Amino acid sequence: MLCASESMNKCFSITQVARSVNLLPPGYAFQYSVEAFLGTGVHRVQSFLRQGWRYRDALRDFIRSRDSADPDSPHQRYLPGFLSTRPIDTTLILRFQEVVISLPRSLAEGIFPIALLVLETGLAFVFALWAFNRADFSG
Repeated sequence: MLCASESMNKCFSITQVARSVNLLPPGYAFQYSVEAFLGTGVHRVQSFLRQGWRYRDALRDFIRSRDSADPDSPHQRYLPGFLSTRPIDTTLILRFQEVVISLPRSLAEGIFPIALLVLETGLAFVFALWAFNRADFSG
């Protein structure tokens, strides 16, 4: 279904823009880096949805192939009474299995937020030290 795929990609791009803007506060930078390292959050949801759409397409292809193999079927898919009435061996039906995000990919996605967090912390320390050195405490 092209429409759902386009809508999903549009939502993913909007989410990515919002996450990029939210990387500036240190709390969100920490949250995003931890989510990436643990394989949770938006990255996991995006991966799960993509796998779900691929599974749906594979399941539809399976139904089409099983229906095409029956010469008595009118081959009008997804309409009640117009699919093949032959029994299907349930062991042949594809099962969904989620593939978890690999550790190298998780680390790669979490490097930028943690690096930005370290940079922000370092800059805050340098500015605090600079302000402390400029202060006059005599008198």
